[in-house]
Amino acid sequence: MLQRNNNICLKIIHLSIFFAILVSPIMNIVEVVHLILGWPIDQTEIVTPIYIKIIKDIEFVIILLAAIMRVFITKKMHNEYVLAIIYIVFLCIYPLFYIKNIVIYMSGLRWLMPILLIVFLAPYISKEFLQRLTNLLFLVFIIHFCLQIIELFFVKHFHTYSNGLSRRNSGMFLIPNSGALFTLFVLFFHLFYTSIKKRYLIILLSLVSIFLTQSGMGIITYFVMMFFFLISCTFFKLLPVLGIILFLLHPIIFSLFIKRYATSDYVGESFGTRVHIFMDKFLNANFLDNDLGLGTNTAVLIFKDSSYKISIMDSTYASLVVNLGIFNFIIILFTLLILVLVAFLNKNKERLVFYILILLSGTTTILFEVYPVNLLISIMFAYYINQYMLKKTNETTNNPQ
Repeated sequence: MLQRNNNICLKIIHLSIFFAILVSPIMNIVEVVHLILGWPIDQTEIVTPIYIKIIKDIEFVIILLAAIMRVFITKKMHNEYVLAIIYIVFLCIYPLFYIKNIVIYMSGLRWLMPILLIVFLAPYISKEFLQRLTNLLFLVFIIHFCLQIIELFFVKHFHTYSNGLSRRNSGMFLIPNSGALFTLFVLFFHLFYTSIKKRYLIILLSLVSIFLTQSGMGIITYFVMMFFFLISCTFFKLLPVLGIILFLLHPIIFSLFIKRYATSDYVGESFGTRVHIFMDKFLNANFLDNDLGLGTNTAVLIFKDSSYKISIMDSTYASLVVNLGIFNFIIILFTLLILVLVAFLNKNKERLVFYILILLSGTTTILFEVYPVNLLISIMFAYYINQYMLKKTNETTNNPQ
């Protein structure tokens, strides 16, 4: 009976994840129609009906509840999970003492959902599941790519080239950076969880897709990911030297974007603006998460004309500082950097590429609020935790005290 209930939870979680990925192209369907037909559209307004948008939130809740149910069924959980849950519960409860608006607080909980999912999803994510998920992502990506081609000929919202073609094509998203981010995650999954034939196809199509978005960080991240994927493990010791060389050559790399964006200050207008936002938020941030919810896109959409101190974050780092405070921001960033170092020392190419993808893409986008990327992030971190716990369990079994 126990095993049967556990299997039911497993099926509910897997089917819910597949459904959540499958319906992701309709989450911004009305916004995309507005872009293609040339109707007025504002990035700070929600156009697609709430009853469609809310599907993704319902899916998150279903997946989370099914995963929590397993804990009560098996009555078994590693100590590391318990500590992680206590920490996340603290992040959720502490802001209640400083709550200014219940909707802002709920926006913060919605923003935290991918982090909470990581802990409870861990026992359910296997390599076989990731391979099936990658096949589904391929289908969704094809829809995304086809929309980009259509937008190339019809969209005028992001300005056009001299030949009338659209400069930036976001696919199934409203914002081009989000379109590039989704493509990068599709690329990651296909680099490590699909056949060689399909991998080559995605490497090519994803490059075209990212150039269609004209996302500077998307293009840079693509080439960094491919560099680490293609480099032989025997050359890992040369990476620090290559990193220094790339740093010295970065003015030349960024100069490539000057002509593309018809501006002489691409770095200042894009990356520099985000650095300024982050520094401003960091210098005025709380020590802990007193302001959970203020650093979310959801709060911006709902309270953009209110008296609350809400503004666009434009990066995961600024969002982390505002929502969780300086202490928790440092804890999370330090943990991620440690994971990068461990992956580098162990020559674990897959994890190194994934962590670098998170670090780079987080500079221009709030990762926790880009759907379905936020779900994919939860799935991958859960998988790595699962692998760690399985390895630890096997070591304990093989080496009893």
